[in-house]
Amino acid sequence: MHALVRLVKKTVEAYVRKGEVFQPKRLTAEMKEQAGVFVSIHKLDELRGCIGTFEPQHDNVAEEIVANAISSASRDPRFLPVTKGELKHLEYSIDVLTRPELVESQ
Repeated sequence: MHALVRLVKKTVEAYVRKGEVFQPKRLTAEMKEQAGVFVSIHKLDELRGCIGTFEPQHDNVAEEIVANAISSASRDPRFLPVTKGELKHLEYSIDVLTRPELVESQ
């Protein structure tokens, strides 16, 4: 499992099980960068939550992931918050965005 996906999983599980915000002990180089991040949660191949930011709102990708993972699991207005009983059925994906580029129109 990729380190970023593992961070999403640990964050969602800590928040749903204990109401705690997971704090990673070590950050990879990728986690130290700044970028917008989208976190998606699926349950049995169906979308269960998806929240993200196009531009960074936090100091680094790790903080962006933690914030968006919690929001995806608990604040997506389309779904009820994820429950403990669902955790074993969840799959996670993450999209780390590049900086927006200006596009000229004709």
